[in-house]
Amino acid sequence: MEKEFLLSTVTVVFILINLFIDLIRANVGDRYVLEKMKELDVNIGGEQSGYIILSDFGTTGDGVLTSVKLVEAIRDSGKSLDELVGEIVDCHNY
Repeated sequence: MEKEFLLSTVTVVFILINLFIDLIRANVGDRYVLEKMKELDVNIGGEQSGYIILSDFGTTGDGVLTSVKLVEAIRDSGKSLDELVGEIVDCHNY
């Protein structure tokens, strides 16, 4: 019988709660994350290991794709990287 695990760091959970962002949990593994994403019709999912799945572009975590999409988001924001970094929530304040 396969064991099922649900992982998340306490810090991430605490930050999301304080920012009123829903946290949806899935079993460990990009396969299970993708299943949950499809079930709930969401486009971005990830794992504690650092995988980020962008379901509009693929079905597994892809670091290069994630990096390219991040650079696109920075460009499209019209802000400098310094401005955007200044807006990042410091988890050590929680």
